[in-house]
Amino acid sequence: VYINTQSNAANDYTEMVKITVADSTGDEAQCQLAIDVDIIDTNPIGVVIADKLVDLNNAESDMLNLDLALVSDLLDDDHNLVYIGENGDAIDFNDNENWALKSENVKIDGEDESVFNEYTNTNNPNISVFIEDAISVDI
Repeated sequence: VYINTQSNAANDYTEMVKITVADSTGDEAQCQLAIDVDIIDTNPIGVVIADKLVDLNNAESDMLNLDLALVSDLLDDDHNLVYIGENGDAIDFNDNENWALKSENVKIDGEDESVFNEYTNTNNPNISVFIEDAISVDI
């Protein structure tokens, strides 16, 4: 696993890493490894976001804990956020007393094969989170 230590990197780059190994007698060997680093935009929960769409389709069971602060940081200009995923993925609204199911079986432009459930924040009903129906939701 390679962790990017160049937090200000904006473009893909190649990192040169020197590796030195030694055996119990003290004999050493060295090699250099070139690592191509691709910069991607990630959100605080570590999934790639494109146009305020959070894609959990990664063949793993993802569990996300959401609250209003995190959702607010990810909203688009229309105060919407869309989660797509697969069976096994789950979302838990940490502040679940502040969220309510508003609509079921909602269609989203560009996601023709899927239906979504819309959740709104009871303190700010202008905020909508659309979650694909394959994703389990704890509210």
